[in-house]
Amino acid sequence: MWMSVKEYKGEFTPAATHDEPKPTAHAYTYEEWKAEIFKLYPGSESRDRYTQNDLEKLIADFLSKGTPSQALFSQYHRKFQKIVKWLADNSKMERSLEKEKFQRGIPSTLW
Repeated sequence: MWMSVKEYKGEFTPAATHDEPKPTAHAYTYEEWKAEIFKLYPGSESRDRYTQNDLEKLIADFLSKGTPSQALFSQYHRKFQKIVKWLADNSKMERSLEKEKFQRGIPSTLW
């Protein structure tokens, strides 16, 4: 395989290599290097990305724990709000479904 790549004599260059950060005289720190790489992929710097499946998993996990303590319920609420906010802000879920989904995570013994 490598022999066939050499046969191109420099004509074969993946598109990504054209935009790679150029080497400089000073050494990059890891954080500087990471920032340069993130510039190549707009929107990738967001650390928190969620899907409907993440929300469903959180609901199922909370239900499986039975009757929750106040601390566990607070933890569920914080995680739930974080995921729902991201989904709504990114047009992945309608805010009108928030209450329904939140209630589904609460064990029926608490109703």
